[in-house]
Amino acid sequence: MLTREAVLMGLFLRCDIVFLPPSFPIVAMENPCLTFIIASILESSEFLLIDVIHEIAHGWFGNAVTNATWEEMWLSEGLATYAQRRITTEAYGEAFTCLETVVRLDALHRQLRLLGDSNPVSKLQVKFEPGKHTHTHMYR
Repeated sequence: MLTREAVLMGLFLRCDIVFLPPSFPIVAMENPCLTFIIASILESSEFLLIDVIHEIAHGWFGNAVTNATWEEMWLSEGLATYAQRRITTEAYGEAFTCLETVVRLDALHRQLRLLGDSNPVSKLQVKFEPGKHTHTHMYR
């Protein structure tokens, strides 16, 4: 199924998936051409294919091209999400990708509300001041 989409992104033409027991300590671990995913994800009716596409995308954005430090982890996730959305738009249409984006953004906002303002995870928002830190901006 990914052949046309793989060509779109310039990706590998073969990607294998190994489903692991629920005791695997993380949900997924990507490698170029091989992705490990916990088997319990098969029980979810929510976006299984999208999760698989996202993890496969990490084979290129996160492994082949990666961030220098953990502080730039958003770069790996952002590029994998970009590739995932390009592929799902090509395969299923723009409306599908827009709906998936809205559902995931809503889930993120719900999780941040549950964590609360005092949790360090909810404080990962970078606030740039005009005229400062301009060397860290990709675009002005």
